[in-house]
Amino acid sequence: MPLERETNKSPVSQSPSCVELASTEVPLNDRCILTVAPKKRGRRADTSGKSRDAILEAALQIVCEKGAGALTIEAVAERAGFSKGGVLYNFPTKEKLTQGMVEREVARFSCMLETERLKQGDCPSPTLAALVEVAETWIKSNETGPRGILLTHVSAPDLCEPFLAHKERLREEMIRETGHLARAMLIWTSLEGLLMSYAHGVMRFNTSELTLYFKELRELVRSPFLTEEN
Repeated sequence: MPLERETNKSPVSQSPSCVELASTEVPLNDRCILTVAPKKRGRRADTSGKSRDAILEAALQIVCEKGAGALTIEAVAERAGFSKGGVLYNFPTKEKLTQGMVEREVARFSCMLETERLKQGDCPSPTLAALVEVAETWIKSNETGPRGILLTHVSAPDLCEPFLAHKERLREEMIRETGHLARAMLIWTSLEGLLMSYAHGVMRFNTSELTLYFKELRELVRSPFLTEEN
């Protein structure tokens, strides 16, 4: 009697860059089975947070490195290690991808800001004090978020509504906390100018200069300057 043969079946393996499809069994005859391993393909994205975040991070890197004009579905798929279909599964259009990138950065900034606000309860304006801390963190760690949002706004201003809405909420908080929007704006616009200068790459300060700048701002936001009567 002929010996029955069947290849071993191993579980499907996964890596960060690709996903192998399940093996296909092809009968050669009634007593012999050949297991055919499929070719590796670019990994397909799903709607999980990790997949979406990986795609959006790749989009942000491309915008920051090469400009908003270089942002394409194909470029993002290659950078993130996904198939083009995987990217489109999560973001059907380039507009949706850009919007998602902006919303992600706004949410990340808001989360950092809220965390810092909880630490600044004894300050006349916890919002401004938190902005000082977050701005220092972003600049000293060379964060790409501000640059990505700026370049996206230049190429597609209508898609930055979440960012503008967030700014309006900050404005309302500052008025509520201090009662002096003009004074709060002196600090706020100073921070905004610094962030934009770094985002554009047109201004740099050394570490000691930045440390002194943020030290002075911390003292200012804790002084009577923000709350004293005219």
